[in-house]
Amino acid sequence: MSMSSFFLHRDTSEIIINSIYAPSRSLSKDDWTSVLKLSTMWLFDSIREQAVTELSRLIRDPIERILLSRSFNIASWIEPALISLAQQDTIGPTELERLGWDDAAKLFRVRESVVFREACTCVCSYCTASHGPVAQGHPSSGPRPAMISVATLRRSYDFGPKIREVFGT
Repeated sequence: MSMSSFFLHRDTSEIIINSIYAPSRSLSKDDWTSVLKLSTMWLFDSIREQAVTELSRLIRDPIERILLSRSFNIASWIEPALISLAQQDTIGPTELERLGWDDAAKLFRVRESVVFREACTCVCSYCTASHGPVAQGHPSSGPRPAMISVATLRRSYDFGPKIREVFGT
């Protein structure tokens, strides 16, 4: 390890100081990521919590949340981010590559575990897309929606239990 790795870059030290003494000052996502890295390394729990809170506000991309949560052990981010990915209509190859092929395979296992076809629970000819016994499309009484699609059912389905089973979260 080189001697220079023991010293902070001037900008990094200013970011840490600002996060402690001027937390209302607007820091960028990269700044808060630096704060998270150093507060984790130095076991500054209250500063780390503040960094996680700020990054929760700044980072909306589920894959970015998963990658950051794994790097810095933010367990509370993983399951909601995986659920968000499972509920998406499509997941592109770039997203899958960023996620990693092992996790991508697990995610597809979760997504494909729910059947949105064959046994329609409402037994009607109204549905534009039939839905399976695990996910109900529309209520048996009351007004029916204009259209039920697999994408609509996927967005409203709770993938949490299956994600916990497959990913062990």
